[in-house]
Amino acid sequence: MQIKVTNRGTAEVINFDIPYIVISIYSTGSSPANIPNHLTCLGILPICFDDVPYDINTDRVQCKAIAEDQANQIWTFVDYYLNCNKDISQQKAELILIHCDAGVCRSPAVAAAIDLVYTGNNSKWFKPFYLPNKKVYTTMLKVKELSNDY
Repeated sequence: MQIKVTNRGTAEVINFDIPYIVISIYSTGSSPANIPNHLTCLGILPICFDDVPYDINTDRVQCKAIAEDQANQIWTFVDYYLNCNKDISQQKAELILIHCDAGVCRSPAVAAAIDLVYTGNNSKWFKPFYLPNKKVYTTMLKVKELSNDY
């Protein structure tokens, strides 16, 4: 299994020659990314939450942090396409493409949680260029009944 993290613009034009799935993270007030449905794309999960540690609701700003039910949606989607798929006619994903607006905070946090669960090693997501969102990462692990120091 491979995991690729990118920004929204790249996610809207990229495709792969191997079976893959897309976790498409978009922000409050925007619409989901326009992900092309290529023959090798097995599924797309559009999901809306912001790069914040908690919900923010003011007169000028409204932002939503990841919720546990959203983390559960992500795990259900990933588990189905990676190892819990009982339908023999369905291909299994060889790659997960995860994007958010910039590809720096939310998507690497999701990638780090998935990598930890499936490979036991997520260190590459905590290196320069990436700044994984702590709330996203800990929520993903919490709903999987895991905990890990950030």
